[in-house]
Amino acid sequence: MQNVGRERETSLERFSHKRPAFSTRTYLLALVLALVIPSLVFTGYVLMRYAGTERLRIEEQAAVEARNLAAAIDLRVSGLIEALRVLAGSSNLDEPDLSNFHRRAIEMRDIVGRNIVLRDANGQQIVNARIPWGEPLPRLFLPADASVKDENQTVVSGVFPSPVSQRSMISIITPVLREQKTKYLLSVAMELEDVRLLLSEVSLPLRHIGAILDQQGVLVARTKDHETYSGKPVKFAPARSTGVANTIDIDGQRVLTAWTTSGITGWIVMSSVPRNDVDTPLIEAFVVLAGMGIVTLLGSTALAWGVGDRISSSLRSLNAAGADLGARKRTNPIHTPVAEVNEIGQALREAGERLNDYEER
Repeated sequence: MQNVGRERETSLERFSHKRPAFSTRTYLLALVLALVIPSLVFTGYVLMRYAGTERLRIEEQAAVEARNLAAAIDLRVSGLIEALRVLAGSSNLDEPDLSNFHRRAIEMRDIVGRNIVLRDANGQQIVNARIPWGEPLPRLFLPADASVKDENQTVVSGVFPSPVSQRSMISIITPVLREQKTKYLLSVAMELEDVRLLLSEVSLPLRHIGAILDQQGVLVARTKDHETYSGKPVKFAPARSTGVANTIDIDGQRVLTAWTTSGITGWIVMSSVPRNDVDTPLIEAFVVLAGMGIVTLLGSTALAWGVGDRISSSLRSLNAAGADLGARKRTNPIHTPVAEVNEIGQALREAGERLNDYEER
């Protein structure tokens, strides 16, 4: 029996060495951390998902804005192309004297609100609706002329300086075909400010910027600071016809840019959103979450520490009562904030009294 008792004591000692003991305060702190930290992690995950969803919404909004801007430009350019085709079919172009066509060009200019120019295949201007008939006109060769003559189809040019007004312009060029050959080049010119006005007809949210680049990456129009940057090259060469990407705007601002390529003009039409407008609300949300998490964690830790201290103090009182009982001393009443400890203390006190009564007999 003694050997069995010793083996039990030895096993208990080994068990106590294998399982380190921790204070009640430590267990309470662990419980608080186990509850608070997963909640914070879950909240952070939800916020990250919200951030991703919000970015996708902003990207889609910018893409829709770019398509709307492109649609407005294409609608206006399509109308001008049809006007040129009507003029290209005029029988006045078959007459040796083109003064009658000059009058028709002026009439069409007043209808469409844009200047109309007729040139020969070598670029020499013959009719300019802005210049009186008979006055000398300069030669104008545009890079797009070669495409018009080679493909016998209408082409929208990039930005070029007008030899008459010396202002940056774009031109829509259509061939005048006779016997399957290009006899004349008929074009309607638009100043860059005219294109900007077309952009302004599309409603954009505050701080969103609409812009157009020509085929060579030159800025045609911009809804903000148009006078400062129009006609200047932009370092933006997308590999796809449509897309969304983080870029640097021509004014050096970090922006989220959505773009689409017009099927009629070949221009790149863009809508840009300042990155601050995209990132700042999300960063603020993360900061608020971090602040709330720190406050919650500190508050919960302090609460657990205080509660643990009270429980530990109560258990120490219970330990003292047990020591008094073991020493055959009278145990004092225990009054702690923990009801269960008070009940055990009362039971120890009553056991001590019964033990003392028994010994006195």
